[in-house]
Amino acid sequence: MQNAIKTIQHFFKSRSLGFYFTASATLLALIELIIYVIAFNNIQYLQYFSLPALLCSIFAVILGIGLSCTKWTEAWAPAAVGALELAAFMLFIRDGYWYFTTQFYGGVTMTAISTTYYGYLLSIILFLVILILSIAAIFMKQSHPLADENDEKGGETECQK
Repeated sequence: MQNAIKTIQHFFKSRSLGFYFTASATLLALIELIIYVIAFNNIQYLQYFSLPALLCSIFAVILGIGLSCTKWTEAWAPAAVGALELAAFMLFIRDGYWYFTTQFYGGVTMTAISTTYYGYLLSIILFLVILILSIAAIFMKQSHPLADENDEKGGETECQK
């Protein structure tokens, strides 16, 4: 039990800001996925539901979690989340195109925006935030090296030198 706790502590000690950006993008992708399923399960909006967009979001969450767990694949996690969420966003827009044309037929006004279905507004906002976080995480390190023997003895780690 102690060994497992030390392994988890070491895992999170060795992570840098890029990992947390990737983790938050993955968490938001999961939230967006849940909102998308709930919002577009309504019979009125079922015609705008995109199964390929849903599958892209599912794979983004799986790869975001899976690739972040090892040192060898952690650099690819934000790119995988970003690329799959971009594909999901594009598929979402493609299948919702007719909704947008009828919603904004008279022009883009505050009235038209305020009467837009909540599923579209939340999904668009979350897609954009996920894309921003994953693009930022691509340019950041996902972890920083820790000297194991110094970490055990309480000495300086390579990051503190």
